[in-house]
Amino acid sequence: YSNRGSDAQPMSEIMKAYAAAVTVSLAGALSATFALRRIGSAGGSTATLIRATLPMAAVAASGSANVGLMRRNEWMGPGVRVYDEDGKERGTSTSAGIISWKECSVARVLWNVPSMTIAPLLAGPMCSLPGLNRYPAMVEVALIYAGLVLGVPPALAVYPPIERVDVSRLEPKFQNMTRDNGEPVKQLSFAKGL
Repeated sequence: YSNRGSDAQPMSEIMKAYAAAVTVSLAGALSATFALRRIGSAGGSTATLIRATLPMAAVAASGSANVGLMRRNEWMGPGVRVYDEDGKERGTSTSAGIISWKECSVARVLWNVPSMTIAPLLAGPMCSLPGLNRYPAMVEVALIYAGLVLGVPPALAVYPPIERVDVSRLEPKFQNMTRDNGEPVKQLSFAKGL
């Protein structure tokens, strides 16, 4: 909620969005767990591929749904505030909200890659080392923590916090605007959020 780029929402809307986001996240996690149990210890490359990729896919889908639901007023309306090259507010844009949702969703998928892919690959070999084999849970938590510490900063750096877009990518109402000096507005900027 606090990482969004739009104005305040009523608490009732926040609670509805939060409940929906939690429901989607739980459904993704439970579906992945169910699918993995059905596969069981079956061999074969298909079963291995599913076991390796399903948790990451569930986390990615849940994260994207969470961003979309918690910040739906950005892409469904009224949108996010956009500013011209002079810093003058030019209105609100749902197209900018959609861009923000997509970029934030990609960042959230990227920041989970190290902890969801590298940590599981390293956990087995590390847990078999003398001294560490007595603390497998601690090893896994440390690897996941390291994955997040190494994954979040670069993922957030993929897109700037203040996004600039050509007016052609936004609603028609932003076309043919002029700046204070009479030049056409070519780009508008907005706070993307996290």
